Amino acid sequence: MTESNGAVPNGCPFQDSRRLFRDLKEHRSIHQIQFSDILGGYVVTRYDDIVYALDHPELFASKGVTVPEFPEPVQPIFANRVPPGGTLLGWDNPDHDRLRTSVNGFFLPRRLAGFQPLMRSLANELIDQFIMKGEMELKSTFAMPLPLKTIITMAGLDPARMEWIGRSLALFGGIVGGSMSVEQQVKDVLDLHDYVAQVIRERKTDRRNDLISHIWDQRDANVVEMTDLEHLAMIPGLLLAGHETTTSVLSMGLSHLLHNGLWHAANESDKSRIDTIEELLRYESAITGMFRLVTKKVTLGSRDLEPGDKVFLAYNSASRDGSVFECPAQLQPKRTFTRQHLGFGRGIHACLGAPLARLLLRTEFEILYERLPNLRLVTPYEKIHYEKVGPSRSIEGVVVAWDPPLTSPPRPLPQGSSTEMASSITQNISAKVQRLLPLTSEVLEVTIRSDVPDKLPEWTPGSHIDILSQYGYRQYSLCSDSADNSSWKIAILKEEDGSGGSKWLHENLREGMDVTVRRPKNHFRLTKGPRYIFLAGELVSRH
Repeated sequence: MTESNGAVPNGCPFQDSRRLFRDLKEHRSIHQIQFSDILGGYVVTRYDDIVYALDHPELFASKGVTVPEFPEPVQPIFANRVPPGGTLLGWDNPDHDRLRTSVNGFFLPRRLAGFQPLMRSLANELIDQFIMKGEMELKSTFAMPLPLKTIITMAGLDPARMEWIGRSLALFGGIVGGSMSVEQQVKDVLDLHDYVAQVIRERKTDRRNDLISHIWDQRDANVVEMTDLEHLAMIPGLLLAGHETTTSVLSMGLSHLLHNGLWHAANESDKSRIDTIEELLRYESAITGMFRLVTKKVTLGSRDLEPGDKVFLAYNSASRDGSVFECPAQLQPKRTFTRQHLGFGRGIHACLGAPLARLLLRTEFEILYERLPNLRLVTPYEKIHYEKVGPSRSIEGVVVAWDPPLTSPPRPLPQGSSTEMASSITQNISAKVQRLLPLTSEVLEVTIRSDVPDKLPEWTPGSHIDILSQYGYRQYSLCSDSADNSSWKIAILKEEDGSGGSKWLHENLREGMDVTVRRPKNHFRLTKGPRYIFLAGELVSRH
C-alpha cells in the first residue's frame, strides 16, 4: 500500500499531517539534520542517528523537554499535589531506572494475560451498545473507551469515573480533553491527583490485584525506594500512555487494513494478528517522535550539536527508513523484520506498556472480527483527517459500518478462571498457620487455614498467594488440592542471599499464628487436563 498524500503543494515541512511522511522522507534523503521552527528543534529522521541518540541517554536527556514543565501560573497551585516532571518519560537516570523498577513486573506478558478476560468483557459490553446500529465512529465509540477503561481498572481506580478521568488528563495532552477552559482543566487535574493519592493511601493496607498495589508490594519488599509523591507520579502518566497509543494505532491501523482489503487476512490466525499489528506499528505509529536535550558536545550524523540544543527524534521516520526496511511506504503484514521498528521507541525509555498495547490490540482485532461481519469504511479513506503534527499521531475520527444481526445476539459468556483477576475486591485474608512441616533443611511446608472453616477462596492450578512478612509480601505457589477450600499449602525455600522475607518466615512462623495473606492470583493460561505438574525452582507440586 502506498500512502495517499493529501498534500498542500509547496507547503512548509511538518505543517501538513497528511504529507508528514513525505516531508520526513525528503528530510532523510536531502537535508539530513536541520532545524525546524515548526517542531522547535533539530529534526533527526535517519534510523541509525535516532538509534544512536536513544542508546546514549547520557548525551540526549529527557528531563525538562520530553514532558514539558507546567506553565508558570499553575506551578504554585500544583505544588506538593501534582508531581512535577510527569511520569517515567520525564526522568533521567539514575531516578528513571529506580522508579521503573517499581512497575516493570506488572507489565510482564504473563501477568498481563490475567487481564485479557477483563479486556474481552469490556469490549463485548461496548459492542453490545452499538451492534444493532450497523455503523459507528470508531475512535470515540470503541477505540478510545476500551483501552481507557481497561487501564483505569488495571491501575486500581473506579472505571465508573472513566469520563472524568479522561477529561482530567487533558492538561497533559490527553485525547479526551474536548473544549474545556484552562480553569476547569486545572481543577480536574488537581482533583484527579487528590483522588489517586487517596486510593494509594487505601491500598497501603487493602491490597488488590492492581498497579497501585503492585507498587506498594515493591516498596514493602525494598525492591524500590520511593516517596509517596513519586508513587503518585507514576499513575496519571501511565493512564495517559496506556490508552493513547492503543486508541491511535487501532483507529489508524483499521482504516489502512479496511482500505487495502487486508482485514480478513489479518484475522486468519493469532499469528497473522500478531504480524499485522507489528507491521502497523512500523508503518504508522502513534508516536511521531520524542524530544531530547543535548547535554554534551556531540556530532549526530553530520550535525555538530551543543549542550542545550533540542532535538526531535522522529520515530515514525526511522521506521520508514529505506536503508533499513525494504519498500518502507508499503503496508506488508507478512513482513520479516531484520531490525526492530521504533513504534515503541528504544533504550531506557522504550514503551513500558508495549506488551499491554500488543495484547489489547490483538483482543480488539479478534472481537471486532468475531462480532462485526463485513466491516468496512464509510469515511472515504482520502478524507480521513489527522490531528495536527506533533509528538503523537492520530486521526480525528473514522466511521465504519458492518452487517448488523437481525435480532439482538446473546451476550458472549466471559472467559477466564474463577481466580479473581480484576481489582474490584479486597485481596487481604486473615488466616492461621495450621501446620509447619520441614521437608528439607531449606524447604518448609506451611499449611494455612481460614478463621472461618471451609471459606478459603477458590483457586485454579498455577495460582499463587502472597504472605506478609516483616519485609513485605512474598509470593508462593499453591501446592495443595485446588478442590479443597478448607486449607492451603505452600512451600517456602529459605534464601540466605535474598532480601530477608523467606528467612524471616522460616524463623518466625509458628503453628496457630495469625498471618495475613492475599487471595489467589493466577498469571497462567491453562488448558484443562486430568492432571498438572508444576515446577517452581526445586519445588514440585502435583494436582
